[in-house]
Amino acid sequence: MGKKMMEKKNNKVILATLMIYIIIVYPLIYQIYADNGVIGNGNKLFLFFLLLIFVIHNYKYISFSRHNVLLVISLLYMVISLLLYAPNMSIQDILREVLYVFVPIILFFIFEHYPIDQQVFFLNVVIYSLLIVIMVGVLNLFGVVLPIPNMKVALTHSGVNFQSYYSSLEMGYVVQLLFAMTLMRVTNNSFLTKFRIPVLVVLFILGILTLQRGCYMGLLFGLFFYVIERAYSNNMTIKNSSWKTLLKLVLLMMILYVLLKSWYSIASFISELMGVDIKKFVLDEIHSFNLNDVVADRTEQAVISNTTNVFHLFFGEGFGKYSPNNTATIRKMPDASYYRIFDELGIIGFFLFFFPYLCMVVSAVRKRRFFTCYFILETFTAFFFNRILWMIPLNYFIYPIMSISMKKESCLYEILGG
Repeated sequence: MGKKMMEKKNNKVILATLMIYIIIVYPLIYQIYADNGVIGNGNKLFLFFLLLIFVIHNYKYISFSRHNVLLVISLLYMVISLLLYAPNMSIQDILREVLYVFVPIILFFIFEHYPIDQQVFFLNVVIYSLLIVIMVGVLNLFGVVLPIPNMKVALTHSGVNFQSYYSSLEMGYVVQLLFAMTLMRVTNNSFLTKFRIPVLVVLFILGILTLQRGCYMGLLFGLFFYVIERAYSNNMTIKNSSWKTLLKLVLLMMILYVLLKSWYSIASFISELMGVDIKKFVLDEIHSFNLNDVVADRTEQAVISNTTNVFHLFFGEGFGKYSPNNTATIRKMPDASYYRIFDELGIIGFFLFFFPYLCMVVSAVRKRRFFTCYFILETFTAFFFNRILWMIPLNYFIYPIMSISMKKESCLYEILGG
């Protein structure tokens, strides 16, 4: 018994170290030393070292059951495609592709067999780590910079988007995710639970300030599935208790209405703090919130290039050919992920890549797991426009959360009764 307790404790220490490094430390070093190749490579090597320790320590959890066989097939197809194209890439490019794409998927298989207590621990580490990154950005809005060497360099970005030392794209995804988790009560995190309404208000405002259309979609997706979940729950409970839930829902809608109605005053107040008039930028994002404008910004990347060769059409040109991690690529496609997948993996690979996640959504709908529906749909909507699934640090908590959300015994649904 003592040995098992010690093993669990060691695993939590390793897990916490890995997640804190990935979410807080790794991107900070990446931003501060963006122009220093030696430190940058050392940062990646240390991350790889931590991941290796984590995988070795959790190898017993890795198993391929009938529930994840489709994801295994998809992974193997991509690995074979990368190996066939590997002679055209440097060793460093291949290792980066492994670090950015394949290792996060392995975490999916590990977390699929995590017990409830370790799931809860993982989520709390992720949530508090993300809140720290957000707080750094909030302090920066008020002109407060943490006394860390070169911290100002990490916080210097173009534009007026709220972003901390994450990019506005990463920050947008993080903010809407925490908003949805808090709104749908899928975590027992003490901070998000105790200060639920204030946290929702702050995250909603920060989400707007990221000026990311993907974040706006995430906020709407979260609200949409929350309403569906509440409506379904009301039908499953007795009428005497359903009015309380309805009252809370009406109260939330009233708060959101006031925020939307008063956004100009709120934006004016924040503009004074920032010294930049952000109202124009928010209006521009809202007015240009349509698919044609987004696609138009990606016309150079959104190219299908494998139709001239029958073999390439069906099997692809080779995974990694158009990756931003490939220094020799003739066309980087970081913001046209679906086009890249089709070009690199072909019709067969395109189908094999998306089919496992489609099955997950179908399964989530059947089980009435509304957070899972939101999470997968929002992630893959964002993935259409940007490489969300292949972006550190996001992919290192996206895959584990996805895995946990699909488990029969999931801490995300323990509060809601399964």
